[in-house]
Amino acid sequence: MIKYCHECGTEIKEGAKFCKNCGTSIVKDLKEESNKREIKEEKQSFESSHHKYEIEKQRNQIYQWIAIAIILLVLGVLFFWAYDRYEEKQKENEIVGGINKALTDWGFTASKTNSLNNSDAILSRNYFTF
Repeated sequence: MIKYCHECGTEIKEGAKFCKNCGTSIVKDLKEESNKREIKEEKQSFESSHHKYEIEKQRNQIYQWIAIAIILLVLGVLFFWAYDRYEEKQKENEIVGGINKALTDWGFTASKTNSLNNSDAILSRNYFTF
Protein backbone atom coordinates (compact mmCIF):
# COMPACT_ATOMS: atom_id res chain seq x y z
CA MET A 1 0.00 0.00 0.00
CA ILE A 2 1.49 3.30 -1.09
CA LYS A 3 1.36 6.11 1.47
CA TYR A 4 1.66 9.83 1.00
CA CYS A 5 2.71 12.58 3.36
CA HIS A 6 -0.30 14.42 4.76
CA GLU A 7 1.64 17.73 4.66
CA CYS A 8 3.18 17.86 1.19
CA GLY A 9 1.70 14.82 -0.60
CA THR A 10 5.06 13.21 -1.38
CA GLU A 11 5.12 9.43 -1.72
CA ILE A 12 6.50 7.77 1.42
CA LYS A 13 8.61 4.64 1.19
CA GLU A 14 7.62 1.71 3.35
CA GLY A 15 9.34 1.74 6.75
CA ALA A 16 10.19 5.47 6.58
CA LYS A 17 9.69 7.44 9.79
CA PHE A 18 9.85 10.91 8.19
CA CYS A 19 8.88 12.47 4.88
CA LYS A 20 12.02 12.91 2.75
CA ASN A 21 10.62 16.13 1.25
CA CYS A 22 9.31 18.12 4.26
CA GLY A 23 10.47 16.10 7.29
CA THR A 24 7.03 15.48 8.77
CA SER A 25 6.90 12.52 11.17
CA ILE A 26 5.25 9.49 9.54
CA VAL A 27 5.27 7.39 12.74
CA LYS A 28 2.90 9.89 14.33
CA ASP A 29 0.59 9.54 11.33
CA LEU A 30 0.70 5.75 11.59
CA LYS A 31 -0.19 5.91 15.28
CA GLU A 32 -3.05 8.31 14.59
CA GLU A 33 -4.26 6.11 11.76
CA SER A 34 -4.11 3.05 14.01
CA ASN A 35 -5.98 4.91 16.76
CA LYS A 36 -8.61 6.07 14.28
CA ARG A 37 -9.03 2.49 13.04
CA GLU A 38 -9.42 1.21 16.62
CA ILE A 39 -11.94 3.95 17.44
CA LYS A 40 -13.88 3.14 14.27
CA GLU A 41 -13.93 -0.57 15.15
CA GLU A 42 -15.07 0.18 18.70
CA LYS A 43 -17.77 2.50 17.39
CA GLN A 44 -18.99 -0.18 14.95
CA SER A 45 -18.97 -2.75 17.74
CA PHE A 46 -20.93 -0.40 20.00
CA GLU A 47 -23.43 0.42 17.25
CA SER A 48 -23.85 -3.28 16.50
CA SER A 49 -24.46 -4.18 20.15
CA HIS A 50 -26.73 -1.15 20.59
CA HIS A 51 -28.71 -2.20 17.51
CA LYS A 52 -29.07 -5.73 18.95
CA TYR A 53 -30.20 -4.21 22.26
CA GLU A 54 -32.82 -2.06 20.50
CA ILE A 55 -34.14 -5.07 18.58
CA GLU A 56 -34.36 -7.10 21.80
CA LYS A 57 -36.08 -4.18 23.54
CA GLN A 58 -38.67 -3.93 20.74
CA ARG A 59 -39.22 -7.70 20.84
CA ASN A 60 -39.81 -7.55 24.61
CA GLN A 61 -42.28 -4.69 24.15
CA ILE A 62 -44.17 -6.76 21.58
CA TYR A 63 -44.30 -9.69 24.03
CA GLN A 64 -45.60 -7.37 26.75
CA TRP A 65 -48.38 -6.05 24.49
CA ILE A 66 -49.31 -9.59 23.47
CA ALA A 67 -49.48 -10.62 27.15
CA ILE A 68 -51.67 -7.59 27.96
CA ALA A 69 -53.96 -8.40 25.02
CA ILE A 70 -54.32 -12.02 26.16
CA ILE A 71 -55.07 -10.95 29.74
CA LEU A 72 -57.71 -8.47 28.53
CA LEU A 73 -59.24 -11.11 26.30
CA VAL A 74 -59.46 -13.61 29.16
CA LEU A 75 -60.94 -10.97 31.47
CA GLY A 76 -63.50 -10.03 28.81
CA VAL A 77 -64.54 -13.65 28.32
CA LEU A 78 -64.84 -14.13 32.08
CA PHE A 79 -66.89 -10.94 32.41
CA PHE A 80 -69.36 -11.99 29.70
CA TRP A 81 -69.57 -15.50 31.14
CA ALA A 82 -70.28 -14.11 34.64
CA TYR A 83 -72.80 -11.62 33.26
CA ASP A 84 -74.58 -14.41 31.38
CA ARG A 85 -74.72 -16.49 34.59
CA TYR A 86 -76.07 -13.43 36.44
CA GLU A 87 -78.82 -12.97 33.85
CA GLU A 88 -79.72 -16.68 34.06
CA LYS A 89 -79.93 -16.41 37.85
CA GLN A 90 -82.12 -13.30 37.53
CA LYS A 91 -84.46 -15.17 35.19
CA GLU A 92 -84.60 -18.11 37.60
CA ASN A 93 -85.42 -15.72 40.45
CA GLU A 94 -88.17 -14.10 38.35
CA ILE A 95 -89.64 -17.51 37.49
CA VAL A 96 -89.51 -18.74 41.11
CA GLY A 97 -90.93 -15.43 42.30
CA GLY A 98 -93.73 -15.68 39.74
CA ILE A 99 -94.53 -19.25 40.74
CA ASN A 100 -94.49 -18.27 44.44
CA LYS A 101 -96.84 -15.36 43.69
CA ALA A 102 -99.16 -17.59 41.68
CA LEU A 103 -99.22 -20.23 44.42
CA THR A 104 -99.82 -17.54 47.03
CA ASP A 105 -102.68 -16.16 44.93
CA TRP A 106 -104.17 -19.67 44.79
CA GLY A 107 -104.03 -19.98 48.55
CA PHE A 108 -100.74 -21.77 49.05
CA THR A 109 -98.09 -20.32 51.39
CA ALA A 110 -94.42 -21.27 51.18
CA SER A 111 -92.88 -22.75 54.30
CA LYS A 112 -89.50 -21.16 54.94
CA THR A 113 -86.53 -23.31 55.92
CA ASN A 114 -82.87 -22.39 56.41
CA SER A 115 -81.68 -24.83 53.77
CA LEU A 116 -83.76 -23.36 50.97
CA ASN A 117 -83.80 -19.92 49.44
CA ASN A 118 -86.17 -18.69 46.74
CA SER A 119 -83.93 -19.38 43.77
CA ASP A 120 -82.97 -22.88 44.93
CA ALA A 121 -86.38 -24.00 46.15
CA ILE A 122 -87.82 -27.12 44.68
CA LEU A 123 -91.39 -26.22 44.01
CA SER A 124 -93.61 -29.07 45.00
CA ARG A 125 -96.54 -29.65 47.37
CA ASN A 126 -94.07 -30.85 50.04
CA TYR A 127 -92.78 -27.27 50.50
CA PHE A 128 -96.16 -25.56 50.51
CA THR A 129 -98.96 -25.63 53.01
CA PHE A 130 -102.60 -24.54 52.82
